Amino acid sequence: MPGDPATYDCPHCGREHPVSESRCPVDGEDVPIVYRMRGRVLADKYEVRGIIGQGGMGIVYEGVHSTVGQRLAIKFIHPEAMTSKSVLARFENEAHAAASVGHRNIRGIQDMGVTTEGLPFIVMEYLVGQSLGSLLRRKKRIPLDTAMEITMQVLGALSAVHENGIVHRDLKPDNIFLVEEHSGFHVKILDFGLSRLGRGHDAKSIDLTRTGTMIGTPEYMSPEQARNSKDVDPRSDLFSVGVILYTMLTGQRPFEGDNHNEYIISLTSSSPTPPSVHNPDIPPPLEGVVIRALARDRDARWQTALDFGQALSAFHPATSRPVIDMPDIPTPPPSEAPSMKPLAPPPVAGRRGGELTWLLPVGIVALLILSGAIVFFLFTTTTMERRLATMDGSSVPEVKRSELASEPGAGRYHRLTIRGAPEDAQVFVDEILHPERPVFVPADEVTHVVRVEAAGHETWEKQVAIPTDVVLDVGMIDTPDSPDATAP
Repeated sequence: MPGDPATYDCPHCGREHPVSESRCPVDGEDVPIVYRMRGRVLADKYEVRGIIGQGGMGIVYEGVHSTVGQRLAIKFIHPEAMTSKSVLARFENEAHAAASVGHRNIRGIQDMGVTTEGLPFIVMEYLVGQSLGSLLRRKKRIPLDTAMEITMQVLGALSAVHENGIVHRDLKPDNIFLVEEHSGFHVKILDFGLSRLGRGHDAKSIDLTRTGTMIGTPEYMSPEQARNSKDVDPRSDLFSVGVILYTMLTGQRPFEGDNHNEYIISLTSSSPTPPSVHNPDIPPPLEGVVIRALARDRDARWQTALDFGQALSAFHPATSRPVIDMPDIPTPPPSEAPSMKPLAPPPVAGRRGGELTWLLPVGIVALLILSGAIVFFLFTTTTMERRLATMDGSSVPEVKRSELASEPGAGRYHRLTIRGAPEDAQVFVDEILHPERPVFVPADEVTHVVRVEAAGHETWEKQVAIPTDVVLDVGMIDTPDSPDATAP
């Protein structure tokens, strides 16, 4: 039966098989243990239920505390990703950084451990709502009072983060989650996998910054991040908040560029386009606050999250409590998607003669539930890429992805085409080799480290986002000892 804890959803054929079968009976392929966790109990207290999201670095299951019944999200790392020290470090960083702050605007980390097979996992707060990135993809612009509320909550969390000696380094709309509440919404900052931990943190991590590798998402990183500066400090996060605020108010980015390379050049060499160019309704004093946040010289920016927040407080009345325009079916969070079951209408007591007074509303409720179920089914099948985990990480496990392009649900993956590389070049995405061309990566809208290696050529490596099908012109350079190299 579907959802039976004694079965798992096969990543190869998509069917359910008994957990005792470690090979897909359809095509004979091995099924990693990370896909066969349903029904397990971790640390004698965390019951693992169904998969609610997955990405290149890992898989997220719904879980429940077997004693108190608390709903949880449990993230496991892919066995393939465990071969990369940087991926393991990012996984551990996420737990240490978020847990050390303990702020209500930061997604809670409750526990971490290792399975009997040596599979690392993190137990996290379960969230229901939508990411700011999802909201921006639907709405483009956010009303001023809502944008202020979101930004103030983000800055409140960052104040605590920075006081703890942590720099997030990957703030972007997809890492800002909006938890729906009756009185409005509550912001949660996600994904501290790329954060830099300062002194006093017992993080057994390696230096995630390597020469030639940018840390962060190009469209939201600071100029010093783009220059691969190793002395990135909290003011870099404040620049990212400035970009996010600018985007909420205008529906545009502050710098121009048709691709990531052009955007980085604009970011590091030009001034931002004034927000009022895109939205003339922005008050001039607020425009000045945003422009200051986007100063290339970090000494000219807001120096602390508290300073930035105080400057915005004039545009954020204390009595304001805006309500987010949530979609009818909330977009799942970047790293988990709630299972949604319609509630049956409660029984209604009454006299037989009064049946018409309650049958009509009950019928309407039933009709709405049925309509909602249909909408939910259509929604999930057409926007599956948003239901995938937005987990910092690498490529999909090595499977025959080239056949996906013509199958239903192909939108779950984006095609990465490499141009300008020899035919025998090897393509790695986050340290995982992809022998087939083109490469397919999960549609998770996070950044990936792409590396191309070929004999007789200099290795090409860059951190890029793959928000849609992407063509990368790598233009590999011959090494001096290559037979094809030309003399200077």
